[in-house]
Amino acid sequence: MVKIIGRPKPISWLDDGKAITWIDKLKFSRILVMWIVVILLFGAIYIFFSSQGNFLSYAERGKVTSFFDAIYFSFVAATTTGFGDILPEGIFKLVAIFEVIFGLLLLALVTSRLVSIKQDAILNEVYEISFSERINRLRSSLLLFRQNIERLIVKAEEKTLKVRDFEMADNYFYSLRDVLEEILGLLFKTKMNYLFVKKLDHINAELIFNSILNSFAKINELFTLSNEIKVNYEKNISTGLITTCIKLCENIFTNLPVHAIGEKKSEELLKRKTILLADLKNKI
Repeated sequence: MVKIIGRPKPISWLDDGKAITWIDKLKFSRILVMWIVVILLFGAIYIFFSSQGNFLSYAERGKVTSFFDAIYFSFVAATTTGFGDILPEGIFKLVAIFEVIFGLLLLALVTSRLVSIKQDAILNEVYEISFSERINRLRSSLLLFRQNIERLIVKAEEKTLKVRDFEMADNYFYSLRDVLEEILGLLFKTKMNYLFVKKLDHINAELIFNSILNSFAKINELFTLSNEIKVNYEKNISTGLITTCIKLCENIFTNLPVHAIGEKKSEELLKRKTILLADLKNKI
């Protein structure tokens, strides 16, 4: 019998990755404050716990009694500078070793955060460009969909609209469905505060939602004209696609970012959406 060995369980807080997550959340200012506090704390230990056999001593003048000099030695020890003008005696030698360890760890964290600040700035700039390109691509896709539907509307007005034109329209509805699914996914990630997901600003949010409504307005106009000229067409595929698009639209507006668009504008968009979709449902 073959024994299947699963993934070993974390045996400590470090193995579980919680320590790394906690460190990543620390801001540069907090790490710097922690580093200063450690220096002051050890400086206080050197003064207030000084005894006959455990103390700091000057290289030439004897025992250290100044709190300022104790802080000075603590800073020298934490940064591993080691000028040698003040020396630990007794148990303070062991204390100094622990301070060097803590000081090096905190100094490494301070250095890493300084580097990460610059990296975060670069990554944020790259992501800004990528996010803007994604929004522009979605808007362009919606614009292309409206242009394609507009050509069908022109044919309907000229009374030259044929059944095969509606067969071609199915391709346009497929593309609309894909765009709406991508927008819904983007809004869901923003709402759930996913990592590395930028929130929509006022302008982009309003443009995207207006583009969606304008697209459905074109669909509504197309079906209005096609019903007027009584075009006979198979509704199964088109109706199913449009119904899917309507559901996606309703889900998108459920995740409407009111904080970005504003309450008044959000109410206007929701009201317009309700009227458009209700009218479209009656036509299909």
